[in-house]
Amino acid sequence: EVSITNSQFNSNSADAGGVNGARGGGIAISGIIGTPTVSIAGSSFTANSTGATGGAIAVFSATLNLDDVTFASNNADTDGGAIFALTAAVNADASTFTGNTSIEGGAVHMNTDAVGSFTGCTFDANIAGVDGRGGAIYALGTANTDPLGTIEITNTVFSNNESQGSGARGGAAYFTNGTTVGPAVVNVTNADFTSNSSGERGGAVYVLITQGVTMTGCTFDQNTAATDGGGVFLSSGGGGLFDGCTFTNNSADDDGGAFA
Repeated sequence: EVSITNSQFNSNSADAGGVNGARGGGIAISGIIGTPTVSIAGSSFTANSTGATGGAIAVFSATLNLDDVTFASNNADTDGGAIFALTAAVNADASTFTGNTSIEGGAVHMNTDAVGSFTGCTFDANIAGVDGRGGAIYALGTANTDPLGTIEITNTVFSNNESQGSGARGGAAYFTNGTTVGPAVVNVTNADFTSNSSGERGGAVYVLITQGVTMTGCTFDQNTAATDGGGVFLSSGGGGLFDGCTFTNNSADDDGGAFA
C-alpha cells in the first residue's frame, strides 16, 4: 500500500500520449484488481492536465482511497477532469472537486466496472464541455449486482456544475450502464443538487440505465435544462427509484421543468 499525506500536486501534465493516450496528469495507478491500494489524505491537486484521461489521477485495476483531498482546476482532454477510473475502486470522503473540466465527467469519470463511494463530498463549478456528459460525474456503472459492485453517493453536494453544448446531458451527473449486460447499480442518498445546468437534457441528472439507479432523500433546486428535464431526465429505457426527493424551482425550456 502507498500512502500520500499533506502533499500538493500542482501544474503537472501527461500530454504526449502513447498507445492508450496520456493518462493521469498528476498520478497514474495501475495494477491487478484490488492491488495496489493508494491512500491520499489532506492533500491537493491543482491545475494538473492530461491529453486523454484523468487530469489529476488515473486509476486502473487498483484501489484509490481519498480523505480530505481537494481537486481544483484540473483538466482532461477526454474523460475525468480530476479522476478517471477503469476496473477500479475509488472511495472518497470529505473531498472537494472545484472547477475541473473534461468531456465526459467534468470532475470524475467512473468507467467500466469502476466501483466505489463518495461520502460528504462537494462538487462545484465543474464542466463537461463540447456536448459533454456529466458536469461533475459520469458513472458507467457495473453489471455486477453484488453489494461490492456499486457506486454509492451519500451526503454530497452538487452545485453550479454544467454540461455544455446542444447535445449535452446531465449538468451534474450522467448515469448509464452503456453496453454492459445487466443492471448498473448506482445509489444516491441525501444528495443536494443546486443550480446545475445542461445544454440539452437533465439539468442536474441524466439517467440511461434500465434499472439499478436509486435516489433517496435528494433535493433538486434551481437546476436548468435547455430542452427537457430541468431536474432529472430519464432517457428511453431509463428507470430507477426516487424516494423522498424534493424538487423546487427547476426549469426546462421544453418538457418537464423538474422531471422528464
